[in-house]
Amino acid sequence: MLISVEEGVLDEYLVVATPQEYDGSPGVNTFRMDYAPRSVHPDRLALAAYLLFRPWASGPLQLPSPVSPALAEAIAALHAVCSVQPGPVDLTPRTGPPGRRPLRLAWRTDHSSEPPPGGMTVNLLRSDEASGALRTAQSVWLPSNAFMLAETEARELDVALAIGCLLAGDLDVRELHLPVAVPEPLSRLLHRAGLSLA
Repeated sequence: MLISVEEGVLDEYLVVATPQEYDGSPGVNTFRMDYAPRSVHPDRLALAAYLLFRPWASGPLQLPSPVSPALAEAIAALHAVCSVQPGPVDLTPRTGPPGRRPLRLAWRTDHSSEPPPGGMTVNLLRSDEASGALRTAQSVWLPSNAFMLAETEARELDVALAIGCLLAGDLDVRELHLPVAVPEPLSRLLHRAGLSLA
């Protein structure tokens, strides 16, 4: 799977998956959100791309920027059934992604969630029902086509976590709060990308 990132019109952010030889074909190959983050750490971008398109990935996962060996290994281990190899991998030592605030992710009808102390809430909206992001001091209302990639509750969690990864740099996030439990394998992946769960 070849992953690319583009900025669309009016501050739109796109993650595009182009299937390669061994990949399945997603019904929608472009994830869109009405907010273009200014700062996305390469490991968090890699994790977001993997979470968005993992049901269709098999073989090389070609990312737009190099990822850490720890994250590449964690993705390969989680997706061991049909072997996904994220790359390129950067072996240069580097610090982890910054972040200090908690972030609550809310979707479906959970939009009345209060932000965690000292943090923010991101309210995920369907792009067929809303357009244009709204950001206040404690909340972001974010339309996206993520619902088109989320056929099941497990996939809803994947795409919500992907959006959390993409926004973490801009919002100075270190900890994610979710309305559902996160399976341990996903929790380990998030940890490799410098994010913890509350």
